[in-house]
Amino acid sequence: MERDGAIAKAQRRLEEVTQDEGFRRAYISRQKALSDWTTGVNTAFEKGVEKGVKERNIAIARRALGQGLTVDVIEALTGLSAEDILTLQDSQTSSVS
Repeated sequence: MERDGAIAKAQRRLEEVTQDEGFRRAYISRQKALSDWTTGVNTAFEKGVEKGVKERNIAIARRALGQGLTVDVIEALTGLSAEDILTLQDSQTSSVS
């Protein structure tokens, strides 16, 4: 029975608080801030994953170029563009010279 009394008291308090315009505005603002923060974290995470995948593919392409694989094969393996792979090839060639 004590639990029912506590629940009823909490419900009354909730009704009082939700009727307060200032509290409602603060609550909505807080919820929006939490949503914005969550969106920002998720976006940053996704960008980080994309960057990591691209860096990994570049490392694979460099090794593949070193092994003499063709640009077409490296493009198929990594998903990098032929232009990106040729740029890597040029930079490897110029750093060896």
